[in-house]
Amino acid sequence: MKTGTVRSMWLLLMLLFLGNIMFAQSSKTAPDQRVWSVKYWNKMAAEGYAEYNPQIQFAPAEFTGSGIDALSVMVDDSPDVPVINAGNTTQSENSIFVNPLDPLKALNSNNSTENPVGALYGTSGFMTADGGLTWGGSVQGTGGSNSGDPAAVIDLNGRYFVGYIADDLGQGVAYSDDEGQTWTHVQAAPSPGGFFDVL
Repeated sequence: MKTGTVRSMWLLLMLLFLGNIMFAQSSKTAPDQRVWSVKYWNKMAAEGYAEYNPQIQFAPAEFTGSGIDALSVMVDDSPDVPVINAGNTTQSENSIFVNPLDPLKALNSNNSTENPVGALYGTSGFMTADGGLTWGGSVQGTGGSNSGDPAAVIDLNGRYFVGYIADDLGQGVAYSDDEGQTWTHVQAAPSPGGFFDVL
């Protein structure tokens, strides 16, 4: 092969290579819609690849009552009242669920600690069978000791559930087939990492 041909081929390859580099640096690419990360989308918006969400003004909230109006349950009124009057325990982050099979029955779960705050009991479990006139149960964690953040639910088969942060900082759920008399803990998900990665 002649020297001039080799030089021409090298020159052509260099031009193609440099052209690709310049094109890659100057062309905008669409953001990857599969990514679900605030950091990624803030970066895309800062670089002009995506728009920031606009500021939206909402009308002030208006109190319309405390009634529960759902197709699957009887219409009822739900005023805020203390469930238990125990001075030696705190009851915060209340989660109350009315039994869809019997509106007189309900499950209540709270973050429970000693008062003043000391030992963490976890999610309490209190039940009523008379529409909330009286409550029975325990401040101790449903399903054993846990780290609180309750979510109480009763399913259409009458099984009681309380979701919470488990002792290992994963997701735990306790269930009861006897209306809260006994609870069984189930580990729904492991802890994803350190303390700041709590589920």
